[in-house]
Amino acid sequence: MANRKSTVTEPGGDVIVTIKPGTPEMAAYLEVGYGMSLEKAETIIKERPDRPEIWPYEVFEKAQAFVAAYNASPEPVSNRPAWRLTP
Repeated sequence: MANRKSTVTEPGGDVIVTIKPGTPEMAAYLEVGYGMSLEKAETIIKERPDRPEIWPYEVFEKAQAFVAAYNASPEPVSNRPAWRLTP
């Protein structure tokens, strides 16, 4: 079985790393997933309405999703810690 690190934040234990929206870290993760940089996504969104023959609609949608994910703010589903959700 694979040895996994705990994701529980305890004193002296592992720390959960959070990636905040609008940071270079978030842009780096999104670049891997979407296959484009933030600058390229913004360029596609800006140029597509004037000259749609340059960028296919699918690429335009992908660029919009990239920018939306980059600027998104997380919303908690519950304010209770997960260990208190189980009976």
